[in-house]
Amino acid sequence: MTGTAGDGARGDLSAHGLWKRGETTVLDVKVMDTDAPSYQSTADAKKVLERAARQKKAKYLEACLERRRSFMPLVYSVDGMAAKEARAFERRTASLLASKLNRRYSEMCGIVRSRMALAVVRNNTLLLRGSRMTKAATFQATDGADLSQMERINIRD
Repeated sequence: MTGTAGDGARGDLSAHGLWKRGETTVLDVKVMDTDAPSYQSTADAKKVLERAARQKKAKYLEACLERRRSFMPLVYSVDGMAAKEARAFERRTASLLASKLNRRYSEMCGIVRSRMALAVVRNNTLLLRGSRMTKAATFQATDGADLSQMERINIRD
């Protein structure tokens, strides 16, 4: 993205057709500790999350619009609480999944919200505790099909 964010600015992920058919939405995820001492003057954790979302938008929205993309900040607290726009993303994702999988919208809302909250908490736990893997699975695939050099595959559920 160019513009106010500079040449090196990039979103964390993008979703094609999330809001409009044929449009790409750039998503930028931020996980923050709303209980940090620097936020003690703000009584409400939701206000801290909304302020962080506004700051992300101020930084990246113009650059996305220059590239004809929409932008959405996904701001979460370390315990899984979501900002307003992150909840809107979850509802839209649930709606698309419900129609695609022929499931009830309310059921998909619960699944998407819980999966997002668990993903945030799981990643924070990994940051604090570290991975359970003792040795990273590394290999050099020469032809793209040779997996015999792989020492260990760690499949997690």
